[in-house]
Amino acid sequence: MPLQIILQVLISAICTGGLYGLFASGFTFQRGALKIVDVSYGAWLMVAMYAMYVLKTMLGMNYFVALVIIMVAYYFIGYGMRRFILTKCASNMVQLVATMACTFILQNLAEFIFKQTPRSTGMVEKVVVLGGIPVSLTRLGMFVLAIGVLVGFQLFLNRTWTGKSIRAIVQQSEIASIMGVNAEKTMNAAYGASYMLAAIAGSMLVVFIPVMPYSGSYYQTLSFIICIAAGKSYMRGALYIGILIGMIEAILQFFVARYSMPIIFVAFVFALVLRPDGLFSSKKMAST
Repeated sequence: MPLQIILQVLISAICTGGLYGLFASGFTFQRGALKIVDVSYGAWLMVAMYAMYVLKTMLGMNYFVALVIIMVAYYFIGYGMRRFILTKCASNMVQLVATMACTFILQNLAEFIFKQTPRSTGMVEKVVVLGGIPVSLTRLGMFVLAIGVLVGFQLFLNRTWTGKSIRAIVQQSEIASIMGVNAEKTMNAAYGASYMLAAIAGSMLVVFIPVMPYSGSYYQTLSFIICIAAGKSYMRGALYIGILIGMIEAILQFFVARYSMPIIFVAFVFALVLRPDGLFSSKKMAST
């Protein structure tokens, strides 16, 4: 295989892997910092993809205007999910069942509305040739945006009052409450912020990858693998593992496309055997 093609595939895979890391970071934040098991996260990612398809393709809305609308909507969806559903669950097992029910509802609604036909925004990627290698400026721009979003999210957690309140509640909830932090409102806001990561990732993924009603199951599985492999308290690790999986996935598509996911699962099992707490396990909270 020519070196130029290999480099082109790897560059594209790194960009796609960055988006994998972005949505997996939201799941990692939920599981690691907020101690919530939400298996509907992938389904909501799928809904974000459909939302961008509708706003951009069917309504002709500007991409970035549509992105802002979806982000704001997802903040309130995440806020409501925690306030009205997840806080009513007595245990993680009940959360698991409740969010699984949400997954089935969202999948069936999507299938009823859009059928099984793959949908995409139909946006044309802008490509430039650098050193004889075609590089998609669109994918590269999305990758840079994904990195910027994650950096901004960490700055939000580390530098803002709300972010510091979230960290304080996660570490010492009783002391934080004594200091005047409204624990419930702050955690609801944090959960809403984690859903915004899914909104951004889904809105970007649908530019390159068609969406179907059950696409969310695949992304939920990826989120789970990335979260566990990186260490459930390490968001930057989720980005690194997402990029790694994107590269492995791209390489396997060339040689053994049919067995790409089984091979990734086998690698995941070996990673757990070698590092049960994750490749980037740390005692730090998820904002590191």
